[in-house]
Amino acid sequence: MALKILLVDDETVFRTCIREMKFWETGEFVLSGEAGSGDEALAVLAEREIDLVLMDVSMPGKNGIVLSEIISRKYPGTAIIAMSSYDDYDYVREILKNGAYDYILKSRLSEEFLVLTLKNIATRLKGLSSWEIKAELRRQTREWIFGEGVNPFTSDNSRKAAVIIRIKDMDRTAMLDDGGLLEGVAKAAEAARLEGVKSLACLRKPDCIVLLTRFYGVISEAEIRNKLECIMALIQDSVRRIFHLRLDFTRCPLFFNDNSLKSFLLHKLEEAGPERESEASLSLTIGQHKRLLAVAVEHDAASAAQLIEEIYGGIPADHAGLCIMVTKELLELIEKISVEYEIELDFLPREFMLFQYARVKSREALVSSVSGLYRNVLREISEKEEKKRGYSAMVRNAIAYQKEHYKSPISLRMIADGIGVSSSYLSRIFHDETGQTVTDYLNTIRLEEAKRLIRDGVPLKEVVSRCGFRNYGYFLKVFKEYVGKTPKEYLAKQ
Repeated sequence: MALKILLVDDETVFRTCIREMKFWETGEFVLSGEAGSGDEALAVLAEREIDLVLMDVSMPGKNGIVLSEIISRKYPGTAIIAMSSYDDYDYVREILKNGAYDYILKSRLSEEFLVLTLKNIATRLKGLSSWEIKAELRRQTREWIFGEGVNPFTSDNSRKAAVIIRIKDMDRTAMLDDGGLLEGVAKAAEAARLEGVKSLACLRKPDCIVLLTRFYGVISEAEIRNKLECIMALIQDSVRRIFHLRLDFTRCPLFFNDNSLKSFLLHKLEEAGPERESEASLSLTIGQHKRLLAVAVEHDAASAAQLIEEIYGGIPADHAGLCIMVTKELLELIEKISVEYEIELDFLPREFMLFQYARVKSREALVSSVSGLYRNVLREISEKEEKKRGYSAMVRNAIAYQKEHYKSPISLRMIADGIGVSSSYLSRIFHDETGQTVTDYLNTIRLEEAKRLIRDGVPLKEVVSRCGFRNYGYFLKVFKEYVGKTPKEYLAKQ
């Protein structure tokens, strides 16, 4: 990931010189902002995520020493490089004391030297995890919320939201007296990030985490709630996969005043238990997952599309987080299937792109998009598998005709007429290439659909009519002959 840099200098000519250096074109470093004073720099820091501040020491107003002290206190995860025209050790000592990584004389500054310095710092920063970089800010925030510390956040136009997270499995939590599990959950919570959002997870042992989230830019309360819903869903999904635990979330109202937010948090933390929100499954159910895998193995595009429509139909209209997580799992599943069958997918949205993808589409458009993706992939797999078997165009057409019309009574002659060949010729070529008669192949298609319907709890008499069998007795005979069990025995084993 590119290092995002803020350039601070009151001399326009010097900023222009740095901005026009060629190394920015490589994309390894990004000039995310410029400022002509300490106050302008703090305004940028309040609005954007900055990894490193490249700043002049001697500036009117807040000079570099003052600015570095503020940055180290309020943005402890942001690195600092100081620049100066004066070789004065007093400056050097104070700047380094405030956490600056390096001190560069402008008279010795060249593009090569600056790139080398930036690369050294990038290497040092990569050695630290995001959790380690935020350690000091986390400590200050805990002292502010739970003690008498000073609010470590600047007064800016970012909105703050807070969520109290508790682990449901108290017995398992109690086994780890050192709080290792709680810290692991907190790390997972901080890692669930979206663009334009910063999160900080503060532990309160033995079972509680306060997640403070800051939203930058012009954003409505509805958008904040939507993004927060997505973040909570991502956290729940991550913690369940890593720790096999479930979480409780208590969302705080949105406050413009930080002290009001703190007061509400303390009030909620003093209560005996969390204000549990209505809980919905934050992913596909085991049954839905199995059914999708079954239709995927059978390359049944129509059934996959129907099942996806049912899945989305069960999601409450106002549950944006659940919709995003279901979309995520559906896309992950079709990606795994595509990898297995060596099918290349042109586009799969991830992380923030996934959030945008699910947010900008209506529910109907989302269903159409995802089910369409499944249809296309499964059809491509089916065609690829048939080509591997070396089927001729005539046999492939006969198979396609059976898959399209299996619900109706059809015969060898009807299939032959439908694809424009003689029935005797079709019968011979079909058996030569597939090793099955047309009737056997048609029964296989019908029985795979019958097994799916039986697993879904559809009554047997309805299964018979929906799968194209002429009567119940014939269906039982064919089922036992092909599957080796009666329908009831098959269902009992499932």
